[in-house]
Amino acid sequence: MAPTADVLQGVYSTTELRQMCEGGRQLFSICADRLSVTAAELNVLLRQVPGNPLLLGLDSRAVARRITKHLIRAGELQVSAARSMKDCWFAYEALILNPPAAPSGRTFNVRG
Repeated sequence: MAPTADVLQGVYSTTELRQMCEGGRQLFSICADRLSVTAAELNVLLRQVPGNPLLLGLDSRAVARRITKHLIRAGELQVSAARSMKDCWFAYEALILNPPAAPSGRTFNVRG
């Protein structure tokens, strides 16, 4: 079953944050796939619309490209959102759950 926007609700624990990030990543990935498929299908359909016969169909292709570029851009943004959900969890895991070790007692002293 595909995740819904309900996975993006409030976060009160580490487990809920992980579930939100994973569910959001899946949701955005599914949306990106659907948008790219829809853009490709719409592009094919709009290219078949008869245009000006003097332009030999170039205007139909240009119109199809202008219309579908918005769906393509929306799909790219969904991919970026999915990547950000993954990066959020990895940053939380690296900085909160497994913080970097404390620096050693050695320091750099310019004066000597």
